[in-house]
Amino acid sequence: MGGQAAGEPEHGATEDARAWSVWLAWLSLSSGWYGRLLSWVYG
Repeated sequence: MGGQAAGEPEHGATEDARAWSVWLAWLSLSSGWYGRLLSWVYG
């Protein structure tokens, strides 16, 4: 979650919303993969 250029504090809210949407999308995707991995390991 890095790589954003510093020096644009006025876009903080937009960047936060974008980061949250990306994080939620990654969480849903990774949770699906995590469930598959757990079922493969413990199943």
